[in-house]
Amino acid sequence: MNGAVNIAGAVGIGDLNILADGTITSDTNGDIVIAPAGTGSVVATGLTFNGTTISATDSTIVNINDAVNVDGNLTVQGTTNTADVATTGNTTISGSLTTGTFAVGDLNIISDGTITSDTNGDIAIDPAGTGAIVLTGPITHAGTQTTTGQLNVDNLRLDGNVLSATSGGVTLTPANGQNVTVSGTNVKLTATEANFTLMEATTVRADKLEIDTSNGDLDINTQGSGTIDFNTPTQTTVGAVGAATHLPLDSANEIRPLGYLKIKVGGVDAVIPYFNAS
Repeated sequence: MNGAVNIAGAVGIGDLNILADGTITSDTNGDIVIAPAGTGSVVATGLTFNGTTISATDSTIVNINDAVNVDGNLTVQGTTNTADVATTGNTTISGSLTTGTFAVGDLNIISDGTITSDTNGDIAIDPAGTGAIVLTGPITHAGTQTTTGQLNVDNLRLDGNVLSATSGGVTLTPANGQNVTVSGTNVKLTATEANFTLMEATTVRADKLEIDTSNGDLDINTQGSGTIDFNTPTQTTVGAVGAATHLPLDSANEIRPLGYLKIKVGGVDAVIPYFNAS
């Protein structure tokens, strides 16, 4: 039979049924198996099925316009997808992910390593439980840094306006030729706020040396056999008529100083008499 055969009704071949409207069905729960021989493929108007491979004979793109559900593993090979991909479920990537700009909500991760947020959006890094934020390598900061909680950097801790060390000391090293500056109005370092030792090569310049504690003593302690050295102008006379080189006598022919300086020597109360300089 070389010509076409037209059958108005349905045709049944075993479990396979070909209906008049072109529908091919099978009996209940029966499979429809199309198995070309050898290297042959199943071709359906430009779409070719060859084993587990689906390709298009008229282009290199196969368009799927409806939703696709993948229950097993999905492997994608070939060129980059240029269309939008919407995923409502969970996506697990076990390998590397290479992308241009990766956006998660208001957070944007750009391919050059920059992390940004949408306009005026904060970037909050909040580890759970006892987790910590670990920064390795040099840190470059441009802008204003605000710390509302506690910031730990190795053994250094910044808590509000207080800079302290969790162990060891705190070293402030300005650039060569620069100074460490403490600014503000009426800045004071009390004994409670600053308990420190001035090193051997340190020079302290100030108009006044005083303590804040009411009625407290000002202690100047030397080490070992060291003494207190006053580098101040001196004179060889005392206040008296004729600039006498001896202690002046009063009208009762007695040595009577103008007053006495109260001091302590080795913790023992003492006084030093003083006279008019001229």
